[in-house]
Amino acid sequence: MARNVEYVPNRRGTGQLLKSAEMARLVLDAAEAGADAARVAAPRASGTLAASVHVEYAGNDGGPAGDRVEARVVSDAPHTLAVQFGTSRMKAQPFMEAAIDAIEGGS
Repeated sequence: MARNVEYVPNRRGTGQLLKSAEMARLVLDAAEAGADAARVAAPRASGTLAASVHVEYAGNDGGPAGDRVEARVVSDAPHTLAVQFGTSRMKAQPFMEAAIDAIEGGS
């Protein structure tokens, strides 16, 4: 005979996991893979766009509540937005999508 067992989440344990060294390694590895993919996908007119792609690590203060490990893939070249989203004179070349694909796909 089966018993009904109620699941009780361990919120403290989840919080510890979200700030753990293991999670930091996983997040940073994924962000670096994303940055590598964005660098490869960046248009090569001058090379400055690919060179500007890097990872910013927020440490354990990331997320909306500041309660988890966070890293961001960033391109800080002045023309990043124009290339990514296009302009009235230039078609979009969404190279940062490669970062998303690499992170979500694990490739």
